[in-house]
This record gives sequence, C-alpha cells and structure tokens, in this order.
Amino acid sequence: MSIRIITDSTCDLPLETLNALGIQLIPNYVHINGQAYRELIDITHNDLYHQLADLSNQIYTSPSPTEDIRQIFASIPPEDEILCIVLSSSLSKTVEHITLAAQASERKVTIHDSKFISMGLGYQVLAAAKVIHEGGTVAQAIQAMNSMLDRTFMYVLLDTLEFLKRGGRVSSVTATVGGFLQIKPILKLQLGKIESLDKQRTYQRGFKKFLQYSKFHGKLNRLTVVHANAPQRAEEVKRTLASIVSTDIRVTDVSPSLGVHIGPKAVSVIGVMPN
Repeated sequence: MSIRIITDSTCDLPLETLNALGIQLIPNYVHINGQAYRELIDITHNDLYHQLADLSNQIYTSPSPTEDIRQIFASIPPEDEILCIVLSSSLSKTVEHITLAAQASERKVTIHDSKFISMGLGYQVLAAAKVIHEGGTVAQAIQAMNSMLDRTFMYVLLDTLEFLKRGGRVSSVTATVGGFLQIKPILKLQLGKIESLDKQRTYQRGFKKFLQYSKFHGKLNRLTVVHANAPQRAEEVKRTLASIVSTDIRVTDVSPSLGVHIGPKAVSVIGVMPN
C-alpha cells in the first residue's frame, strides 16, 4: 500500500513537477459562453486572456464535477490511500465535490483544506510530497502542511476591479468608481480569507505599496511571483524582492480559473517565512 497525492489545478505547480512526483491533478473548469473547458487541458492561459479581452463574453468558473473526481479515484489502485490537497473551501466548493466523490467511491480518502490558492497551495503540496517520499504518514504530511500554512502569506495587486465585479465579488458601482479613479486594489489572502488591504489611485503607487507589504515579512525561505499575463511586471517584482529571499524566486502565470477572477495584468507574491 502507498499514499497517493491529488491536488487541484489552482496549485500553479508545473505539470512536469507534478508528473515527476506522481501527483494527480483535478482540473477546475472555465465556462465561456456556455462551453466548459478543463483548465490546463482544454484551455491555455493565452486562450483565456484572449477571451477576457472581449467583455461581452460570459465567463465563469466551477470545480471539477463529482463524477470526474470519482473516476480519478477509480484510476488509483484500490489498496492505496489517497490524500487530496485542495484550494481553500472558503473560495470554492472543490472540498464538497471531493467529499461526495470519496463517499461514492468508498475509498480511504483524506481531504486537506490548504486554506490557500495558487502557490500557497502548491507549497503545501510539495511539503506533503516530501514527507510521503521519505516514508511518512498522512498525519505527518498534514502536520508539515499546517506548519507551512502558519508561515505563508499572499498579496495580490489588481490592475482593475472589473473582473471581480464580473465574478460577483464587488458591486458594479464600486467597480465603476474604482475604474474612474484608476484605483489599484491590494488584496491579502491568509488562513483562507481574502481581505482588502489597501487601495492606491495609480499603478505605480499601488506597486510601491505592494512591494512594501511583501518586504515587511523580512527574510523569506520561499517566494513565487504569480502573474496574469504580466510577465514584465512579474520580473520587476522578482528583481526588487530578490534580496530578501534565500532561494531562487519562481515566476509563473496564474491558472486560468484564477485569472478569470483577478483579471489581466494582476501580479501576486506568495512567500513562506522561516520557522
């Protein structure tokens, strides 16, 4: 018997890394004008941003259907234990869908709510994989992930409120006023909750403040810069924060389903503080 790890496609880990570690992926769905696409399988980052550019398109996201998840479980040898590590239950119904799939499959499944998205989730997946690779138990893997959770932060600098409005996260009035004033919101995600941290009236002011929040945590063990079709902005963040990170900074594009909500040109940092 072995322990198999499953995570969802918002983890923002490279597919080659997941494949090398034997980790299976549950894809979230992006729906465009009534057509459903599995992210990273049926739709690419570039496809998404092309569609987002047309504001008349009806775009929303959803978790993988319960039946699809049950089929993933069925592909794993029945004697193996399954550890599912997924995005925050406060932001998605993925945990609910996995729970239903586990009940229907009658498999031994442990579900871990990472209370994060993007590389905040991805870092926990890597921590669990290390424990399992070294012969550890599911309980030990969860302990390692919880330790990392307490030390992880995430800040997001949005270029516009438009896409949060389209996803029902802010009112139309707020988004319209924000656009008129060129407001650039800074959001914080920690322990499963998204908070509005700051608002600046220009991108340069927002960017400066965004970096200040990131530097506030001091020396970091890990840092990833995640962007939504904004590679130049991401590289600028990387250069500016390089001095406070003890390892190489990774830069990656956010998963399409998250890109739907934060919109093009958004940048984010996910950092892990030392023990």
